[in-house]
Amino acid sequence: RISEPELQKCIKQVAFAHLVMQPLGLPLYYLVLKTRMIFDTSQYDWTQILTHIPVYLILEDAAFYWFHRLLHTPFLYKHIHKVHHSYHQPIPLAAEYTHPIDYLLTGSLPLFLGPFVMKSHVYTFWIWLLIRATEAMDGHSGYNLWFMPFRYFPFRPGSQVHDYHHSHNKGNYGSFFYFWDKLCGTDISYIDYQDAKRNITKKKY
Repeated sequence: RISEPELQKCIKQVAFAHLVMQPLGLPLYYLVLKTRMIFDTSQYDWTQILTHIPVYLILEDAAFYWFHRLLHTPFLYKHIHKVHHSYHQPIPLAAEYTHPIDYLLTGSLPLFLGPFVMKSHVYTFWIWLLIRATEAMDGHSGYNLWFMPFRYFPFRPGSQVHDYHHSHNKGNYGSFFYFWDKLCGTDISYIDYQDAKRNITKKKY
């Protein structure tokens, strides 16, 4: 359970991210909107959601995985990413409790990669922002909520996987998917942990 001082600290840091860091990211936002977005409503086709959003998901997850894994190298973890790991049992609000550089590497660049590559309509981009924000809160909620569509994604890590990442501080670096962790073997410690839990349960019964 999070204490009231911890919650207040989290609120202040998240407010700083929204009021200071996000305005600093406006040049990137403007670059994507100006050069890679379509604004003409007559050109919008709702089926674009079905073709562009999956590409966003794949590109975001790949970029997030590698930036996140980079941030777990000793020097970068100590000076940057450790801020986010202040919460060993994360809460949705703590999804954005990060160091400014962390916010750029895992919160901004992966987010804009798909829209920059695909040159989508701005409506699709806005829907994508909503999806990513919702997934981040879901992944830090500590619950596998049945009504969340993300839990039905193939190769979806789930909140319990990210909970392990925070509590044990290793492995499970992906965001939407578990693919890169499986491919690179960064899920091994989590698998061993789950096996150990199952063995303890079997011994009890």
